[in-house]
Amino acid sequence: MRRTLAALQGRIQFRSVATAMATAACAALSACDPCSGVLGCSPVGGNPYLAISGQIVDPVTGVGVDGVQVRVVRRAGVVVAEPGLSTVTANGGQWRAEFTPQSVGYLDADIAITTPAGLSYTATGVRLRTSLRGRDANVLDRWVDRLWFPNFGELYIRGSQNTRIAGAPVDFHRTGGVPLLGAGVMGDVVRTGTDFAGRVALFSIDDGDVYTSSLGPVIGNLIVRRSATDTIAFKDVSIYSSYVYRGSFSILSLGIGPSLAYDIFFLSRTTGLPVSGVAVSFTRTSGIALASSRYDAVSDTNGRFRFSLQALDTGAVQGRLIYRPPLAPAETLQIALPTFDADTARFLRVINVSTGAP
Repeated sequence: MRRTLAALQGRIQFRSVATAMATAACAALSACDPCSGVLGCSPVGGNPYLAISGQIVDPVTGVGVDGVQVRVVRRAGVVVAEPGLSTVTANGGQWRAEFTPQSVGYLDADIAITTPAGLSYTATGVRLRTSLRGRDANVLDRWVDRLWFPNFGELYIRGSQNTRIAGAPVDFHRTGGVPLLGAGVMGDVVRTGTDFAGRVALFSIDDGDVYTSSLGPVIGNLIVRRSATDTIAFKDVSIYSSYVYRGSFSILSLGIGPSLAYDIFFLSRTTGLPVSGVAVSFTRTSGIALASSRYDAVSDTNGRFRFSLQALDTGAVQGRLIYRPPLAPAETLQIALPTFDADTARFLRVINVSTGAP
């Protein structure tokens, strides 16, 4: 059974935890003196010091991976004696590198990861800070030995009150970008599906191990099968990989069905400023069928009224728009709204209204 987004988010490891641990460690070292028994601890004001440490883990299990080569190369910032340092993970995927900086400040580094199986990727521009105390290290989040995909799609019906597409089979057909690897990939296709909340993992480790060998987007078409005769395709969807184990997730909101999301803006006839609180009622009179033939709302602080109509077919709907500004009589307008295929709203028109007493 696929994990829901909430369940996966509960496993996310935030950088703040590692930061707090590093801060506590630095506080303990700052109290050291020649008699403290702490080895490699030099007093404040000593030579600048720069170290970096981390752990490489399996993206599925979170278990540390030994034998991974880690190479850290200076890109910019403070000058260091070593142009680059290499090490190999051990003792549960742990690794550490120490530079000899010539001054205090920041160093931007490129960090290349290469597994024993030959998979590799490079994280560029990782910022590191020097220290004036020996053994203080820049502690990274846990990284993975092969890049994974922390992405989710949320499928909803356009014009509805956030009605989700639950239990629908979903296929991702890769058309470009970096290649997909792993047991969950069949050719260039990953098969998955939406959960009860209309969410689909792109790509879920529960659908089989899916990863890539290099950073960059995977581009493809997302095919959603609502029924045997109802298939929706989202073309040229870009999915991005990550090297941080259980880092932040990306949510892609995807609307299904024709849209009637139009905006009307109400402005004052006298001042030209937006008018909020305009009571608006739209009633269908002809054209394509709607899930509900009437829609009522009020303009917001920007004077905007947005239609939220669920079209049951493509085409145009005609209707009567009645709007009543505060302290002014109601007015009526006949309008036609053609459907379109997009998740963003379209501008319809500006309506100037009276704002005085009737």
